Amino acid sequence: MSSATAGLSVDAFFKSLLESFACQIIGFTIATTIYGITVLQTFMYFRKYTKDRLYLKLMVGVLYVLDTLGTILVSHSLYTYFVLNFRNPAKDIDLIWSFSLENGVTALITVLVQCYFAECLWRFSRGNKILVAAIVFCALASFGLGLETTAHLFIVKAASSLGSREVLIIGGLVQGFAALCDILITTGLCYYLQTGRSGIKSTDNLVDRLLIYAINRGALTTIVQICFLVLNVSAPGHAYFIPFHMIVSKLYVNALLATLNVRSSLAYTGNEVEVDQTSIMFNTVRPSVFEKTSSEIESKTLAQQSTSAFKPSPGNSLTHQLHTKPSNGTMTVMAV
Repeated sequence: MSSATAGLSVDAFFKSLLESFACQIIGFTIATTIYGITVLQTFMYFRKYTKDRLYLKLMVGVLYVLDTLGTILVSHSLYTYFVLNFRNPAKDIDLIWSFSLENGVTALITVLVQCYFAECLWRFSRGNKILVAAIVFCALASFGLGLETTAHLFIVKAASSLGSREVLIIGGLVQGFAALCDILITTGLCYYLQTGRSGIKSTDNLVDRLLIYAINRGALTTIVQICFLVLNVSAPGHAYFIPFHMIVSKLYVNALLATLNVRSSLAYTGNEVEVDQTSIMFNTVRPSVFEKTSSEIESKTLAQQSTSAFKPSPGNSLTHQLHTKPSNGTMTVMAV
């Protein structure tokens, strides 16, 4: 009877081990693919945007280093599980230090990206204290609880602790606050972008494109965080959440890089939109400037019609251009 029980225990152990290995391989494959995109986007950023402010370059550099560190830590943990512990799988019941540390790196990447978007929304909303405070609170709460989880994994090294009640509750709060933070950021961006519509076709087209970028950015990270949360809480003792854990930090890094690199695709000349700003996602039209320039355009049009006796002339046509001034980051409508 005891031998049968021992046999079942061994079978359950190897079944759990194989499940963990499978989830780690799947997650690592997807994560390294996304990391390759990170490398490309980082290279494109430093090559194209040499005139960006120093703090933004430092932000991108720090995120790239952290993302690379996270990839190295995951590689070390997999090498330890698959190679070093190959002859002694019993060692796999303990968590590798690199696996635990990578959890802290993920928490740090998440809070940096979310706080960056919070700072951008602060400027974009002209100081909406309630919205920005809620975003920062959720970001810091997720970060603090993430560090708590990391410390717990270092103290309680058993892999079975991932399914403990304490880790499940804290982990659920981490993903919950992170997902709520992403929802607030996306909602805020969409709301304030809508208020930037001016009725001018080029401006509204730009707003539509930025709305698509904002929604895609927020939807992707939010969905991954929610899947991470659901699988982590609903399937304790299983490793189904690991792929989402491995890719979520890389999605945040790519979301920020994509927001910065998209400026080149929105920069046009001639009668289109011309963009040269630290972050195109957060340009806005100042009502006072718009009203002023609109009045000037209307006055100029009436004057031209009066002097030409209402006869159309190629020289009397007005072409509206939307310019973004790097000095103050505001969009103004100008007549050429």
